[in-house]
Amino acid sequence: MEFHWPPLIRSLLDPSRYPHPVSRVEVVETHISYVLLTGDYAYKVKKPLDLGFLDFSTLAKRRHGCEEELRLNRRTAPGLYQAVLPITGSPEDPELDGAGEPNEYAVRMVQFDPALRADRCLERGELGAAEMADLGERVAELHEGARQPAPDQEYGTWDAVRRDQRENLEQLRAELPGLGLEEERFAHLAAWVEGFLESHGDLFGERRSTGRVREGHGDLHLANLALLDGVLTPFDAIEFDPALRFTDVMADVAFTWMDLRFRERRDLAVPFLNAYLEAGGDYPGLRLLPFYTVYRALVRAKVAALQAGETEDPERRGRLREEALRYFALAESAAGENAAMLIIARGVTGVGKSLVSRPLLARLGGVRIRSDVERKRLAGLEPEAGSGSAVGGGIYGEELSARTYQRLLDLARPALAAGFPVYLDATYLAGERRRAAHALAADLDVPYVILDLHAPEAVIRGWLRERAGQQGVVSEGNEAVLEHQLAHQDPLDADEQAHAVPVDTSRELDFDALAAEVRRRAAPANGGA
Repeated sequence: MEFHWPPLIRSLLDPSRYPHPVSRVEVVETHISYVLLTGDYAYKVKKPLDLGFLDFSTLAKRRHGCEEELRLNRRTAPGLYQAVLPITGSPEDPELDGAGEPNEYAVRMVQFDPALRADRCLERGELGAAEMADLGERVAELHEGARQPAPDQEYGTWDAVRRDQRENLEQLRAELPGLGLEEERFAHLAAWVEGFLESHGDLFGERRSTGRVREGHGDLHLANLALLDGVLTPFDAIEFDPALRFTDVMADVAFTWMDLRFRERRDLAVPFLNAYLEAGGDYPGLRLLPFYTVYRALVRAKVAALQAGETEDPERRGRLREEALRYFALAESAAGENAAMLIIARGVTGVGKSLVSRPLLARLGGVRIRSDVERKRLAGLEPEAGSGSAVGGGIYGEELSARTYQRLLDLARPALAAGFPVYLDATYLAGERRRAAHALAADLDVPYVILDLHAPEAVIRGWLRERAGQQGVVSEGNEAVLEHQLAHQDPLDADEQAHAVPVDTSRELDFDALAAEVRRRAAPANGGA
């Protein structure tokens, strides 16, 4: 027992105080709460604190904080967060959910094994691309249904973002001597942040006015995700400060993206990001992802630096300083990072364009934009919905096809401008459409590559027949579509051949070698061929 614990917490160490069987009670103390672990359930009691950014100084404020914690976290973890319970009686003789006047409140949660936290699962090699893609879809769903700030609230405005950025930089600057970090490095990164803010003021305003500032999670790193029944479940959303959760949705995405990059798992960050983008369609938000990646990394650097200054353990202090420096180095890497290239996939339906894209982009760190998904989005259909269209008709007619290919270019533009490799997943059998993609690359002065996918016709037909019986398939391509495409395709001309990487998808592919060849073949589009 910790002697500084208040009487209420010491009393709640008694297993008989709980309305369910308990053999032993453990207490986990954080800066702002006590969490009592009873085996089946955990009870969180907030400390009576006023830290400026957090005010739980009165019983009414602590009750409101508990109710907000329940409301916010039931959006993503309804099976974990159960209720807000009054604690009646006296601190020396408390009763959970008892009658009478409450003297405190607790959030009751289902207790889970801390080994199921995502950061620990990752260390054991138990997280894969499927789990991260599913998380991306869930975060997109959270953002879609989340509240927007009221018109008179400042959350997410350029002024608010600039103020937060400057405050964080000044707090980190004070820790430089303890980290042994050169002022020149810090000043260079701070200038990048200021420069981005000054040059993107209109973008922040546009994001706020178009509903991209939402009440998100606010703290979406791997330690706040649990792998429950095979599903990554966000928990512990920020309840104490609305300004930390009412942000641009990309600030939420950036925390998970940054955390995976910090752990050198870009291969998992890519499927998370692509699933999020595909589900919600917020490709324009990529313009802000590097900025918020820098911000999230610098916040973590600051926190680690502050913890290093507080600990008296020399070994722990050294680890925390090293961690802070790694976060700072990640922020430097993300600032102005530019790996932009435009890759278009040319190939008939069923040849494997989407299957090739996943392992390739995991190595390139890029974004995939799928014509099948965007076509149906334009038509008001869910990705897996059937359209009932005839070959070359319905949503596959010339008018909607032209709009679809233009949409691919429109969505690719902000992603390329933000420095991301972009893979346009479409057939690109028409030379006119390939030339339009090449023109975009030339306009942005980014490398341009054609992934020329092919396989024996008999093999493709077999794949299409196999796919026809599968659930959850977005593409409506079938053998009739294949026959039409084989009869109506423009071969690559000499200029295009210079940008092309032939890929026989019927063979076992070495994706490391393919990624290396794509990088080698990439050449500035304005340079010609």
